[in-house]
Amino acid sequence: MNLLFPSAEWVRAFREQINSSPTYRESAADWRGGPICFVVRFGEEKTYLWLDLHQGECRAAELVTPQEGEGAPFLISAEYEDWKRLLQGQLDPVRAIWMGKLRVRGDLSLLLRYMRAAQALLACAARVPTRFRDES
Repeated sequence: MNLLFPSAEWVRAFREQINSSPTYRESAADWRGGPICFVVRFGEEKTYLWLDLHQGECRAAELVTPQEGEGAPFLISAEYEDWKRLLQGQLDPVRAIWMGKLRVRGDLSLLLRYMRAAQALLACAARVPTRFRDES
C-alpha cells in the first residue's frame, strides 16, 4: 500500500526505513546535531516532519505543529513539488540548496559534513511506498 506524502503513516514508515539502514547508521554514527525538521510547503499550507536523529538512529519521527517544528536546530524546507522531485531522484539535494529550492536554517557547514548521511536519509525516504497528493 502506498502511503500519502506527507502523512503520519508516511513519517512512521520513513523512521522504519532509517532505522533499518546500515548505511545511515554508519554515516551518522557520530551525529549529535539534534533533530531535523522538514517543512513541506503546499501553497499556504505547511506540514512539519520532525526527525529526532541521534548517533545513527531515528529515535522519533512525527508530524508536529509549526511552533514545535520551528524550534528544531535544523529546518529544511521546500515546495511540495521539489520534495516530490527529491524523493523521485529527479533533483539532487546539494544542487537544490544552491538553486534555492531547498532552504536550510541551521548550521549548513555541519550538515554538509554529513552529506553521506543526508544522502542515506533521502534513499530511506525514497524506499517508502509513496503516493503523492497530485496523483490518483
